[in-house]
Amino acid sequence: MVFFSLAFWLGQVDTLARQLWELLITFSLYPEPLFGGPLRLVLFTLLPAGLVGYVPARLAEQPSLTRALLLASVAVAYVALAAIVFDRGLRRYTSGSRFGTFG
Repeated sequence: MVFFSLAFWLGQVDTLARQLWELLITFSLYPEPLFGGPLRLVLFTLLPAGLVGYVPARLAEQPSLTRALLLASVAVAYVALAAIVFDRGLRRYTSGSRFGTFG
């Protein structure tokens, strides 16, 4: 999850990451029509609650190959993004802990 990779840049963010995770779960439990405008954009991009709750529910209600492929491609893209963010954070973390020798 991308939220927990914030620790590489912000330090101790256990509480913040857990609250963001719970916010994601909470928003994904509410019905989709409650949200509109900018909040809807946030729910499908920054906080992917729409991809966690709404898209799979719509796929279960109205199955189609295009929706299934769209959901699978977005899931793969999100995993790739999480891996990239984690990898860059890990590089930043390990480069800051190198020991130098004097002499």
